[in-house]
Amino acid sequence: MPRPPPNSSSSARSTARSATSLREEQARRAAAAQAASPKPGNKPWTGPVPDPSGGAGAAVAFAQAQLGKPYEYAASGPDTYDCSGLTMRAWQAGGVSMPHYSGAQAAMFPRVPLDQLQPGDLITSSSWSAHIGIWVGDGYIHATHTGDVIRYVGGSGSVRDAVRPG
Repeated sequence: MPRPPPNSSSSARSTARSATSLREEQARRAAAAQAASPKPGNKPWTGPVPDPSGGAGAAVAFAQAQLGKPYEYAASGPDTYDCSGLTMRAWQAGGVSMPHYSGAQAAMFPRVPLDQLQPGDLITSSSWSAHIGIWVGDGYIHATHTGDVIRYVGGSGSVRDAVRPG
């Protein structure tokens, strides 16, 4: 019985790593395609954007440009974001500085009644501000959790509170 070449185990490991990398890339592409697909609760934003020369317009435009990028805990771009990293960078594009922490972001600006939401407002979807997103008109853009991508959610059903940075 012939013996395998001395480096066959390293070659097998390399092939397994390549296959894993390929599967991960395919999963990322599938998630990005799902995030951009037009279906209820997850459609690309096509509504009006506030004046891009204003802070809210720049923040919304920035958030829109990140749709489909992967979520990564504690990330603040440019390739991956968590929820507060996305809102921090979006409003940085609009000229407003804020910390990379959802609770601090939700506490540092004036509260907005939910029936008065405007594009650019920061919305939370938990009573203790653990998750934050940016209102874009008829829904919001947010970075959700590991394994997901930045996505648009239509409506305000899960919105608990809102603040206005600009």
